[in-house]
Amino acid sequence: MFCFNNFVEEFNERKQNLVSAKERLQKGVEAAERNAEETYKDVKKWLEDANNEIEDAKPLENEIGKNGKCFTWCPNCMRQFKLSKALAKKSKTFRKLAEF
Repeated sequence: MFCFNNFVEEFNERKQNLVSAKERLQKGVEAAERNAEETYKDVKKWLEDANNEIEDAKPLENEIGKNGKCFTWCPNCMRQFKLSKALAKKSKTFRKLAEF
């Protein structure tokens, strides 16, 4: 259960870092467009990939918020295990995108 909470915290932190990086880059792209400068294709692709990954994370966020307990008092370990694996995988993807 404690590991699950660590995965949730890491997921939220990595997602927030990616959102911040995307917003900074988006502002730079908008400034370049106002100055009639060309935006590189890899920058546009990165922004598109970041948007897609952030959108793909919404079902995981919804799943985190659900009450996943057996008999209303015992944590559902199998659910937490599967969700932890998905969160770790998505966190890794967020980290790779943020390193760009």
